[in-house]
Amino acid sequence: MSGKTNIFSELVALRAGLCEISNTVESVKRDKLMVNRHRSAAETKERELAELKAEYKKLHGVIQNAKGKPYTNGFISISDAHAPTAEKLKQQMEELKSKLKKLKKPTYKGQVGINWSSALITAVVLVVIFAVPAFIVITCMWSYPVVVPCALLVAIFAVTMFISFIIHRVGKRKRYKNAMKEYREKLAYNNQINEQIKKLEKQFENYVNSGKYVAELENAEQELSNRITEKQTEAYKSRALQKLYEKVEADKRKQAAANYKNLVQKYAPLLHQSDFDKLDYILYLFDTNRCDTMREALLQLDEQKRNDRIVSSINEAQSYISTNITKSIGTLGDNIRHALAGVACAFDDSVRTNNAMLGAKIAQLESSFKTNIDKSCKQLVESIDSLSTETNVDVYIDNKRIG
Repeated sequence: MSGKTNIFSELVALRAGLCEISNTVESVKRDKLMVNRHRSAAETKERELAELKAEYKKLHGVIQNAKGKPYTNGFISISDAHAPTAEKLKQQMEELKSKLKKLKKPTYKGQVGINWSSALITAVVLVVIFAVPAFIVITCMWSYPVVVPCALLVAIFAVTMFISFIIHRVGKRKRYKNAMKEYREKLAYNNQINEQIKKLEKQFENYVNSGKYVAELENAEQELSNRITEKQTEAYKSRALQKLYEKVEADKRKQAAANYKNLVQKYAPLLHQSDFDKLDYILYLFDTNRCDTMREALLQLDEQKRNDRIVSSINEAQSYISTNITKSIGTLGDNIRHALAGVACAFDDSVRTNNAMLGAKIAQLESSFKTNIDKSCKQLVESIDSLSTETNVDVYIDNKRIG
């Protein structure tokens, strides 16, 4: 009895050791997640740190170029966002420059030829519309000599052409005056904008020459330096935590491997490591007095494994047979229905009725046959499952864990 108690105690100790190793493995997985998290955080902070350093280098160069130099137009082009006043003045000047209107001074050329051409076209049109019909009326209906209406026609043409010339000349002069008025208004507006731009440039010049521009940049440089220091500290901290968790993870892995190796060596005379996964079942056999020695327990374990393999094989065979029977019955039913449909086409309505009843009977037989097959397979599996004690083992293990 004492031998059985010692074996049971050693098996319990082995199970406790395996549980401890399992807990260590789970802890290693959590440590791995922490390693990945801190590595990602460190990479993000290092990338942000590199961007800040590049910005600091650029700002430092701007400060060195601006120190000790008087105001020039070049200062406007190198103004930096780190100098709020400079950036504000620069934006204001750019906004004013965008408001400037394009100017093109109108010209007035006394192109008499063009005016006479316009007048000639107008006179010809008017003569054709009014004077020619009048000439026809005077000549044909009133019987005047041809010289009189011709002279009248020439006079009308000359007067019309002169009036058209005057009208076109006046219109052109008026358009030129309106264009010059618009040009002067735009010019006055642009002069006002340019005056404002000059004031801003003067303000920018005083701002630069007073040293405020460099002072603002130096303040921004100091703030940027502080941010770099903080970001560098955060990056170092994340990297340190990453390395710490990596070391902890590696140590736990080594410790778990060493503990498992020690368990295998220590309990090798009692139980081979290939049977560690069935340790709960072996404990169940000893605790329920189903065996007294390890030999008996291992024999029952082998028997259990064989039963499990048999049940698994029968389940697979049942599934395969059921699938094939279902497919065969379905194929048979389709063939019978196709045959009956062909026969029904060749007979009268009464024969069709009988065939329909026969088809229904065949379908009923198919269903009954399938039901009997499934029921027989199920009974076979249940009878084989009764040989296995795995369900009792699971209930026992759950009760032991709850207890």
